[in-house]
Amino acid sequence: MSRSIEFFDYADEHFGWAETARSERERAIFLQMAAAWLEVAQRWEGFRPSTKETAECLGRLPNACGRLTTV
Repeated sequence: MSRSIEFFDYADEHFGWAETARSERERAIFLQMAAAWLEVAQRWEGFRPSTKETAECLGRLPNACGRLTTV
């Protein structure tokens, strides 16, 4: 498995935790962590996401970034 796929998997896992969070604060933390993993994965692949793209991705849950569901 490539390293970037692992990073996308970590992001996907955090999106799932955000859906089942017990509070808005917890949900926000999981979403921030998912965003960080997405950025790492995309940078690993040589893609530098814009702030707008990251925000749009985080506005949709789960697997909104397309790549999270493909292997």
